[in-house]
Amino acid sequence: MSECYDSAKQQAYDCFDPCWKEINAYSLTKEPEKLRVCFEKRRGFVDDIINCFRTKIKA
Repeated sequence: MSECYDSAKQQAYDCFDPCWKEINAYSLTKEPEKLRVCFEKRRGFVDDIINCFRTKIKA
């Protein structure tokens, strides 16, 4: 089961660059690189969510 959670994390990380290119095309901010850095710093959030499922969900 651990492989499933590791795979879910990797999928979220792999999505970041392609999704960022699409989001960036909309010019949501005058300083897109700062927004990108903010998202990058939140990668731990993905870990927290997946780890919560890993420890709290009974499968």
